[in-house]
Amino acid sequence: TMVLEASVGDGPAFAGIGLNRTEFDLFIAMRHRAGSSPLPWVQEAEALGDDEGLPGMVSPPPAPREPTPRITERFVDLSVASVRDELRGAWEAGRLLMKNKSYRSTLDNSPSMGRDLVGYLKRRRQLDEEDMNAAALLEWIRESYGQEETDKCMFDASRDIGQTKEAMLPVLHWFRDQYPYYHQKCLKCGHDDTTSLGTVRAGAEGDEGLATTRSIENFHCPSCNHYTRFPRFSSLQRIIESGRGRCGEYSCLWYALGQALGYETRWVVDWEDHVWIEVKVQGQWCHIDPCEAAFEDKLMYCGWGKKHTYVVAFSREGVEDVTSDYCEDMDACRDRRDLTDHQFEKELDKARSALMGESV
Repeated sequence: TMVLEASVGDGPAFAGIGLNRTEFDLFIAMRHRAGSSPLPWVQEAEALGDDEGLPGMVSPPPAPREPTPRITERFVDLSVASVRDELRGAWEAGRLLMKNKSYRSTLDNSPSMGRDLVGYLKRRRQLDEEDMNAAALLEWIRESYGQEETDKCMFDASRDIGQTKEAMLPVLHWFRDQYPYYHQKCLKCGHDDTTSLGTVRAGAEGDEGLATTRSIENFHCPSCNHYTRFPRFSSLQRIIESGRGRCGEYSCLWYALGQALGYETRWVVDWEDHVWIEVKVQGQWCHIDPCEAAFEDKLMYCGWGKKHTYVVAFSREGVEDVTSDYCEDMDACRDRRDLTDHQFEKELDKARSALMGESV
């Protein structure tokens, strides 16, 4: 695997993995023009924002303030533990740009079902500890969507699934319009075909620190030569304020919002790169996809051509394999899996033990 490195003098190198030289050069040019601290453009960009006051667009100063970085390349073997340790250290220090957002899999070189399950379990637990509680979420949705409209979609135990769907679809369509799925549009000129430059770890300090942000994706616009960054916020308040997100952000927001509206909710993760929620209606779990304004349309993903492997629901009460609810052909699904049913169930049992506070 090729690792690209940029350095100035005797300072620590900034590395890139999984991306080509052109992409790395563009990112280093952006970073270099913004200054010489580890990632100063992250903090400077906050004051720039876009026309709606959203953080994201970086306009680099016209002239560099430091010597031009020297860029070199070397090849590494990710199966060597010391190499993975070195790259993990660079990531933690904010000195590694990764084209593959799932850096853990890249650095570990061996994706682990158990590790992923526990990671998702911890994320769901974090949602229960959010600063923005149910009362605050309810206040936000009433102010933003409307008091009367919100009251119509509050949980009502007397409603069946069809009636609940009728009550929920208007707010889902409103949400999709107000909080569209962010692809990688340039926040300066609106150009859709920007170049993805990779992902870096969020800084430990500042408004986009680790407390509210998981990582930051970076894009370059070939049309106007501006740089756009997309903070992957973990804070519900920041997700709402930014108005930008994908299924990761919006599913987390709706997991908490569903509870604020009175529903029992659980967070559903598809190993084929999608996330949504379910709410319980008269004893049955119903699918909600806020990115698609969809309610109880579990086979919609098959229509997309998705080939499911694992779909798992996470709630306060447990961890459950719900793949069969979303897959038309479970025999074909099992053929795609890298674990047998027995092996997968053992991993789920370990996650359930973790949920109960026992040893994993």
